[in-house]
Amino acid sequence: MAVAFLSAQRSKDPVKQVGACIVNDSNVICGIGYNGFPRGCSDAALPWAKKSQRGDPLETKYPYVCHAEMNAILNKNGASVAGARVYVTMFPCNECAKLMIQAGIREVVFHEAKEQPPRSDSPISGGFNRDQQYAASRRLLALAGVRLRQHLFSQPVLLRLTNDAKQPASMLADSASSSRTASEAAEGAAGEAEVAPAVAAALQHAGNGSSGSALTGAAAAAAVAGAAPGRRRRGRRQGGEGKAAEQAAATAAVGAA
Repeated sequence: MAVAFLSAQRSKDPVKQVGACIVNDSNVICGIGYNGFPRGCSDAALPWAKKSQRGDPLETKYPYVCHAEMNAILNKNGASVAGARVYVTMFPCNECAKLMIQAGIREVVFHEAKEQPPRSDSPISGGFNRDQQYAASRRLLALAGVRLRQHLFSQPVLLRLTNDAKQPASMLADSASSSRTASEAAEGAAGEAEVAPAVAAALQHAGNGSSGSALTGAAAAAAVAGAAPGRRRRGRRQGGEGKAAEQAAATAAVGAA
């Protein structure tokens, strides 16, 4: 989920940035995507507006934008995603649900399932109710046997990026964690101690100043951050969803901006 949130920061959409990350059964990343215009189409040449003052659908973003899930599937570079899991920052629409089913994805882990307006903002959807859109998505995924799971963060942590070559990254944990037991606190401290050098190394490795490499480094750092605690908790928590991954993802908007 951390990588999905970091990927979302590359979106130029001024209103909603969505990211998706596909992993196989070994938690190896197969594809990453974010919402944006098709390859070769300039961000400055097409509209980002949700509504047109003249009521013209072609003056809105909806006919042109590719969703994060679509881009993640198309960016898999020949890797098979049959039986894979996708992490996405927002619940997928019915169109993306169809794509994921056809690609063979077996599990969707989403973060945001916010309340939507009664009617779609998209002028090209006609009278199609957005609640119906997500109901259709759930129906399709259920019929296809695709598992749905919401992932919520338990503890916020800031990933601070700097230009200091000796300390390019530091993780600042939220100390307000009174509900944690002593053993959980000790385990969390050990996890941060183990993860911090890996985060710093990954970010140092990508520090050539380009936004693409910075994102790659940050994504790698987040992936590493999720892997170490995940190994210790493999019996209690599925996959690589350790607290460090939750922490990195929870504030990816701050860290990768």
